[in-house]
Amino acid sequence: MYNIEVNLHIKNMLLAHAPFSYIANEVIQQKKIKKLKPTEQIIIVICSLIFGILPDFDLFFAVIQNLPSSIHHDFLTHYPITYILIWILLRIISKPISRILNKKISAHITCEMLEILANTFLIGTISHLIADMIANDIAIFYPISTYKFGILKHIFKTNLFAGYMVSPAFMLELTFISLFLSMSYKKFCQNNTYIKIFLQAIFILTVILIPLSCYIS
Repeated sequence: MYNIEVNLHIKNMLLAHAPFSYIANEVIQQKKIKKLKPTEQIIIVICSLIFGILPDFDLFFAVIQNLPSSIHHDFLTHYPITYILIWILLRIISKPISRILNKKISAHITCEMLEILANTFLIGTISHLIADMIANDIAIFYPISTYKFGILKHIFKTNLFAGYMVSPAFMLELTFISLFLSMSYKKFCQNNTYIKIFLQAIFILTVILIPLSCYIS
């Protein structure tokens, strides 16, 4: 029974990390990103998706060391302080790096671009931890405190009878994914009324399904 519960538990908020990171970055850095060239904006989008799933690369270390994958939230890769320190380092070296680049490269990778990229790293990784906190316990104040916090852990815990596919966590993931699709479509694609209505309908549907899934659970 323990193994089943662990395997279901680690699925919580797994699919939406990249979309949630993109949404958070677009909202927080909207004004700065709009000033970038289209190619630079695409780079930021790709990086935001990668940074959103970056903390979960510790799962590979758990597998290599034959450790239960459920304990990967106890690694340094799931402590905010780790990414805050890396972000500070990235901000410090962004200007020196921009100064040593040749003219061809500096025309595409400016100091402003590097600073936005550094901020994207912090937003993406921290948004991952926030999403993890919705369904799991994270030591967010480490090393000051090792106490673990979970926002909606007991509500979003997988129901062994209903299954993960109808759980509130999965419905919330679908909401983030549908919002990501709507935002990225609006940003990069030509306007099409039918597609726009379709994406909005999916988003509204997933939002409605969240309280329904809570009731089922």
